[in-house]
Amino acid sequence: MDRSTVPELKTIQNFVYNYKRSTLMNTGFVDDVISLAKESRYSPELDDLTPFSFGYKLDNDGNPVLGDGNDEYPFILAFSTKYMLRQLDRSPGEFVFHMDATFKLTTKEFPLFVCGISDASRHFHCVALFITSQRTHVQYAAALNAISSQFCEVVGRSVNVTYFMGGGC
Repeated sequence: MDRSTVPELKTIQNFVYNYKRSTLMNTGFVDDVISLAKESRYSPELDDLTPFSFGYKLDNDGNPVLGDGNDEYPFILAFSTKYMLRQLDRSPGEFVFHMDATFKLTTKEFPLFVCGISDASRHFHCVALFITSQRTHVQYAAALNAISSQFCEVVGRSVNVTYFMGGGC
């Protein structure tokens, strides 16, 4: 390949940008994230291994309202599967619920809350992942409420947690 056959830099950049956005779903545009949340919303008909989104309110038209990131309207978007949530469906004395945040797993470096349980065999079972705008009490409380509500919708009863461990102390 010589200089005459190589596309201009702008052409290559546009291709990479469009590929990342359309194929890899690597986007920071609010409308794209809302579309992703809407298309992957929970439905009782989903099989146990199909991922779905939750943790947000819906407007009057049934569209996700993800929040703008402040304390009054925190941005929160969660993903899980029925199988993952059912990991909580066990005697509360038999597991420890874990919740920790990391920043290195998202391309825009939003906090990612990893929620799961460890059992008596010291195995970790992921329950849900949350992308949030901040790492404050408001987002942690919203995430815990979302897990509780979604568990109730999937399993049909309230979750019961006896032991809780948070990270980053």
